[in-house]
Amino acid sequence: MKTNNKFSHFLLFILILFTPTIFAATFTMQPNSDIIGEKKYVTAKKGDTLHTIGRANDIGQLEMQEANPKINPNKAIKEGTQILVPSEYILPPVERVGLVINLAELRVYYYPSDKPNTVMTFPIGIGKQGWHTPIGETTIALKRKNPTWVPPASIRREAAARGQTLPAAIGPGPKNPLGAYAINFGWSGIRLHGTLAPTSIGTRASHGCIRMYPEDIDTLFHTVQIGDKVRVIYEPYKLGVSDGKLFIEAHELFPDNYYKINHETKFDLLEDVVKDYNRPESQNINWFEVKEAIHETTGYPVQIDNPVPGTPGYESLADKKTTAEPIAQPVSQTTIKNQNQGAAQLN
Repeated sequence: MKTNNKFSHFLLFILILFTPTIFAATFTMQPNSDIIGEKKYVTAKKGDTLHTIGRANDIGQLEMQEANPKINPNKAIKEGTQILVPSEYILPPVERVGLVINLAELRVYYYPSDKPNTVMTFPIGIGKQGWHTPIGETTIALKRKNPTWVPPASIRREAAARGQTLPAAIGPGPKNPLGAYAINFGWSGIRLHGTLAPTSIGTRASHGCIRMYPEDIDTLFHTVQIGDKVRVIYEPYKLGVSDGKLFIEAHELFPDNYYKINHETKFDLLEDVVKDYNRPESQNINWFEVKEAIHETTGYPVQIDNPVPGTPGYESLADKKTTAEPIAQPVSQTTIKNQNQGAAQLN
């Protein structure tokens, strides 16, 4: 009997040791840093894709593509390949209160009022071109568990043009495109909700609403409060300081004028961001690194400060402008093959 107990305890120890941990998207903000999280590499297993690795680490599709530009997002990754998980973020340049949704990085941040210096972050899917997710400020107006979806007239018309007839309403269950939870904003028709198409998280595929992985909306639904402030922004270039060093996080720009950005070049847009950032006058910027960052758009923080004049990394503002890239070109996005294409067309 004692032997059996020892064996049971041994089995329990093995189960605990080898049970995969659930990814926690909660971070403690440090007093001298605008950066949370940490990049890491994982080794692809048989059958892994950018989506499976991204979801396991709570990262969206385009975030994974930005960080791993040489990997085909539509195919299985060769077993043993090292994949970068860009799980390091500069906090958005707005008040750290309530929900902050940065459309440019396809990510939401939540600052719980009862947990100072704490932030939660999750990947999202947002409105496709022609169905923009609005920018502005509002509040959380309603939380609904097992919501019913009533397709609006605009979506009905689009479905009819495809030869599809939508029902008057879709109740709770596995066919509901809202998933198990919905968080309504003060704006008519705009909400955070789950999805039937998890591969659309981290892409622009919805009719304006904001999608989340089912496991993420479950967490956020039980954390946010009605009345919480909501701020939706579009900031493709974020600057932040960590331990006195200046970093930039750059993301691919949306297609020309998607959110009415009136700049001739990527650099003009960046210059405005830099001018608005409150940094020490003595903190020089390495424009060579900046150029690389906005060209590569890796989607994670890159250090860009304190170059030494006369060294290869140093460029003047005038030098940098001569190599600026135009932004009047649409973003080149790889089409993501999705077995849930029908579901992805809804809401």
